[in-house]
Amino acid sequence: MAEKKNRLTDAMQTHILLKCPACGQQYAIYGIMVQDDEEMSCTECNSLFRLRIQGNKVDAYMVSPPTGAPLGPAEGLNRK
Repeated sequence: MAEKKNRLTDAMQTHILLKCPACGQQYAIYGIMVQDDEEMSCTECNSLFRLRIQGNKVDAYMVSPPTGAPLGPAEGLNRK
């Protein structure tokens, strides 16, 4: 039971699947620490969202809607 409680605080046991709240792009987070209220940016639609951690559940909520702008050169398929 203690292993399940520490799943989100132990970097070796952090395996989270979540979706962008704007476009549904799926993200997998493996082997890193995740903090409550951490901000992420969607690589598909450029929206900003934050992670809300409650117990062993992680939810993403929108901070800034999609911009509609194309991805910049560093975020595109051909990194420069």
